[in-house]
Formats: sequence, structure tokens, C-alpha cells
Amino acid sequence: MVLKRLVIFYVSVLVHINNPVHAEGFRIELGDSEVVQDMESRVPVYPWFPDGHITILKNEDALQMYWAGSSSYRTVGKSVESMKLNPTKPVLSKGKQTSFDNGGAWLMSVHRFSGQNLLGFYHAEDHVWGKHPNPNKIAWKSIAICESMNDGKSWTKVGQIITSPKRKPSTPMWGGSGDFCVVYDNLNSRWVCYYQEHYLYMAISNDFRALPGSWFKYY
Repeated sequence: MVLKRLVIFYVSVLVHINNPVHAEGFRIELGDSEVVQDMESRVPVYPWFPDGHITILKNEDALQMYWAGSSSYRTVGKSVESMKLNPTKPVLSKGKQTSFDNGGAWLMSVHRFSGQNLLGFYHAEDHVWGKHPNPNKIAWKSIAICESMNDGKSWTKVGQIITSPKRKPSTPMWGGSGDFCVVYDNLNSRWVCYYQEHYLYMAISNDFRALPGSWFKYY
């Protein structure tokens, strides 16, 4: 039995082509539902996807998509179905054992400054709890930024921008600030981050590069 449906709606999105610009409304129509086979993306994190916010950027006549995972990947194609890994290795991976992102770096929001210069925001997880074992990968979360000078093929980590007001416990316990989305508010020339720590929170930065130390939380 085929479920027939038609949904028409208008949405407003932030489009990042050369610089953050105003979004424009557009119309989407959904017709008959159809069962299709999984995409053969060959992205290692695909079985757990979506494990974070999805970012798609225009790349000349194609699209580039970032797959947020403990290691994050970049694919390029003219459609979602034709996406191929480019490069084949992760573009962003976890840090050293002593770092705040030793458990993974989920690249969740990517924005284009100009040309091949991109700004990325990633969900970081700390899985190290001193001498306590952590087989279930319980995480203490934070949010960090990174920059790319080659259109997202590789990234340089810049540092944490949002952390929890609570001290990390000495024993494994889920917590911290993460699981977010960052958008650019063109009207007020600022970055806006929506994130969660049991509840939904918001933080802003008026720094165009969104550098650490420029973020202010709303309570």
C-alpha cells in the first residue's frame, strides 16, 4: 500500500555561498512516499547517521556535505545520492588523550567566509575519567571551533567556545554542553548557538571569527 501525501510548506534557511546572507523563503512539495535503498555513500560513520547536525554547502556546481561523527567526513556531489568521499580520510578527528576532544570531534555546523575559507563548529567529547574505566564511552561535552583554508578538506582546531558551568565529575557521568546548531544572524551581525545541557540554551558571539572568549550565554 502506498501512502499518498502532499505537504506544502515554506521555510526560511540560512544560505552560505560566499558570505552569510539573508535566507529566502522557498516551497517544497512532497508527493507519493516510496521505499528506496540506502545510499552507498561508503562513509564509515553512516550506520550511526545522523549522529549530529547536518551541514550542506554549495561548492560551485556541486554540493559538499559534512557527516558529523566521532571522526567527521566530507563528501562532494551534484546531488545527495551522488555524494562521494572527498577526501577519503576524516577531515576532523579526536584529539590527544589529554585533550577535551579525546573522545571525538563531531563537525556539526560549517559556514563559508569567502572563497575556500570556512569556519566550522564541532561537538567535542571527553571520554577520559582518570583511572576509572569507561567502556560505555560516557562523555563530558563541550563546543569548539575550527578553520579550513582549503574548502573543508582539512581543518585546524582553534579551541573551545562553550563549556559547562559545572565542574567535570571525577567518575563517569553524562554531562557538559553540546549537541548544538550554530547560525549566523545577519540582521544583528552575530553568531547564535543553540545547544543543550539537559535543557535548551543559547549563546551569541559578535566576533565575525567566533573566537574563544567572545561568546556570551543567555540564562
